[in-house]
Amino acid sequence: MQNQKAIQRFATKTYRSPSFYELSSRNKKGNRPHPTVLWRREQILNMYWEHRSIDEISVTLDIACDTVRDYIKRARKDGDDRASRNKGIKRIRQAQAKRKQIVQLAGFGFMPAEIAKQVNCHIRLIQLRLKEWRDAQFTAD
Repeated sequence: MQNQKAIQRFATKTYRSPSFYELSSRNKKGNRPHPTVLWRREQILNMYWEHRSIDEISVTLDIACDTVRDYIKRARKDGDDRASRNKGIKRIRQAQAKRKQIVQLAGFGFMPAEIAKQVNCHIRLIQLRLKEWRDAQFTAD
């Protein structure tokens, strides 16, 4: 009889999700954030450091854009290096990746017009990049 009551109590016990104030980073009990908040903050800052956009981060982690902005703003205020971005580095990396893709497609035998469609840029840019690549090959030899 006692075993049945214990089993019933165990079976009817449901998982309670934490209240909103328990997940607050400004929690009153001990002023320590919940482990979920710490994990989310680390994920946001690491993704932001990898030059992901705020929209990408919010969609990936399924949270609001304002929450992402708040975490980044608070991290900047606290002096976290991951919350600061060097201006222009993302565009430089994107340009380098595009150059590499152009050269690879040219190596596969694609024509400049086909490369322009695949890379989604103007054909003149493709011609300039291929000329730069050929000149670099010529000076290296």
